[in-house]
Amino acid sequence: MANLSIDFRPARPEDVRAAVPLIYSSGPHEFDYVYRLRSKPAQDYLHFAFPTGKGLSSFHLCTVALVDNEVAGICAFQSGRDNLTTDLGNAANFWRFFGWRHFGGVVRRGLQMTTVLPPPDKDTAYLSQVGVRPDLRGRGVGSALLKNQMARARSAGFRRCALDVAATNPRAEALYERLGFRFVRQRDWKYGAARGPVPHQRRMEIVF
Repeated sequence: MANLSIDFRPARPEDVRAAVPLIYSSGPHEFDYVYRLRSKPAQDYLHFAFPTGKGLSSFHLCTVALVDNEVAGICAFQSGRDNLTTDLGNAANFWRFFGWRHFGGVVRRGLQMTTVLPPPDKDTAYLSQVGVRPDLRGRGVGSALLKNQMARARSAGFRRCALDVAATNPRAEALYERLGFRFVRQRDWKYGAARGPVPHQRRMEIVF
């Protein structure tokens, strides 16, 4: 199988159609738990939030991998330095998209999610929402994208890089181990499965 030529660039608002399925694939149970309503799937919120430039699911945190000039993968990059700005952006998007009727429930479920996916420390570059197009999985896109973001973290002066992986996804965990990440701790989900199962999360880190 021929090696792919992979390029990288910051995500743009107009990437929304290609980016949202990849972002959703990185944690469908988690996104469904927080954002899904009876009348609206979680992807509807992601389509709204991505172009806004605000919050955790916005284009402004993301880098895309390109193959043949088409979006092939995506990864979000943040640090604890961004936590307040990200939280305020999330709140603004929640209010605009869900309205007063559902705002409180979304915030509550988001806070519950932070018990297994806590925000990063200020000295940590945190990688999340890592997704690769299904037809290109296993061809090095995810590995190249993560290496690109790790190099970005080092050049920005971060001491460590961290990510979380579902305990039910050993294939992804094996990839992260090959890149040098090591298991730090597991955080178990404690809020039941009334809105669907949410897997336990395993935090992995690499120290530069």
